[in-house]
Amino acid sequence: MQARKASTKVPEVWINLGHICVAEENYDNAVTHYHKALELDKKQQPNVLLCLARAHFLNGKLNLCKDVLTKGLHRYPEWHDLRYNLALAQEEQAILILPKTYQTKDETQKIVENGQVRPDYKNVRNTNLEITTRNGK
Repeated sequence: MQARKASTKVPEVWINLGHICVAEENYDNAVTHYHKALELDKKQQPNVLLCLARAHFLNGKLNLCKDVLTKGLHRYPEWHDLRYNLALAQEEQAILILPKTYQTKDETQKIVENGQVRPDYKNVRNTNLEITTRNGK
């Protein structure tokens, strides 16, 4: 009984439960478990924020995913994984919003360059360029 009570105070337990829920496509419970892990341990926050964002992403809640990653970037600007995943979430949302008639990458690029999408989605390109520049590619 003491082991069970003690395990509820170990953030890794909650993280692992979140992973299990994601594997079972039970995203709402995964989010709950990741939030509990965040409450218990401040050292692992960037990693847990990535897991939390992934659960939202897989659940189709792109705005929540982007919110988690944006808040994470404000706290941990040196974590490029957060920036990269934010760019992916923005790109996915842009793809869902753009009309299906724009199928090719060139057509989509022209739309972005001509300002036919919200400024929010122009950040995807800028973020990708920034990541590429930092990585020396």
